[in-house]
Amino acid sequence: MKKLTTILAMALMAVMTVSLFVSCDEDDEIAYTLNGTWTGNLSAYYQDRWGLVGDHYRTTITFYQDGTGEEIDYDVRSPYRDHWYCPFLWTVNNGTITLRYKDSEWNPVYIYDYSLSDNYFSGYMDDGTNRDIVFRFVYDGSFDWNPFYELYDRGYAKGNNVLTRSSAGKKAVAMGAFAKTNQ
Repeated sequence: MKKLTTILAMALMAVMTVSLFVSCDEDDEIAYTLNGTWTGNLSAYYQDRWGLVGDHYRTTITFYQDGTGEEIDYDVRSPYRDHWYCPFLWTVNNGTITLRYKDSEWNPVYIYDYSLSDNYFSGYMDDGTNRDIVFRFVYDGSFDWNPFYELYDRGYAKGNNVLTRSSAGKKAVAMGAFAKTNQ
C-alpha cells in the first residue's frame, strides 16, 4: 500500500509539473504573438477617462517583447495636437494580459477573453470602471511614433495644454482635448 501511495504521489507531481510548463508555454506564445503595434477604437474608454465621445478617436498600442510598451490615444483629425501618450509595463499570467501604466493616476488594465492572430487583436478590457470595454484592433506595421517623439524632443509638449507625470524615462503626456478634460 505504501508503494502504491508513493507511485500515485509521484505521478500527481509529474502531472502538475507538466501542466505548469504548458501554462507558461501558452503565456509565452501569447506574448510572442502580441509583440507589435495594434490600432483601433475604444469608444467607452475615451468616454470613461476623458469624457470624449465620437468615432474619430483612436488608440495605437505597441507591445515590446521585453515587457514594455507604449500607448497613444488621439483624435485622427488632429493627432499631434490632441493626444494622450503613456508608456506601460505588461505581463501575461494565466491568459490575462495586464497593463500597468507609468501614469500612476490610472488603474491597471486587464485584457481577457481575447482572440489574437497575425492581423487582429480583439477581446475585452477592464479598466477599473466595472464595465467591459470591447475592442478590435488591427495589426499596424506602418504606425510612425517618430512625429510624437520629435514633438517632445523639440519642446512643443510643454505649456498649459500638457500634463506630465511619471518617474524616470519616457513620461505620460496629455495634450489638447485630452489634457483639458483631465485637469
